Amino acid sequence: MSCCRYYYAVVVCDSSATANHLYMTLDGTEFLKTANVFDLQFIPDSREFKHPARDVATEVPFFCRFVSRFQNQFTYSDIDL
Repeated sequence: MSCCRYYYAVVVCDSSATANHLYMTLDGTEFLKTANVFDLQFIPDSREFKHPARDVATEVPFFCRFVSRFQNQFTYSDIDL
C-alpha cells in the first residue's frame, strides 16, 4: 500500500448551504466502483497552499464521461484460514 498516492481537490461553493449539502451528500461515499471513498473536510479561507493548482475547472466539459472499472486489488482480498 505504500505505492498508493493521495489526491485532493478544493471546491469553492457559492454559499454555506451548498457546501453543507455537498458534505452531507458525498462525505464517505464511494466514487463509482473504484473503492475510493470521498473524505470531505472544511478548509478555512485563510488556508494557503504551498503549490499552485495544477488544474482548474469551472464547469464539466461536454466530452467528459466517467469510466466505470473495478480496481480488483482494492475491492476484495483473499483470506487464508
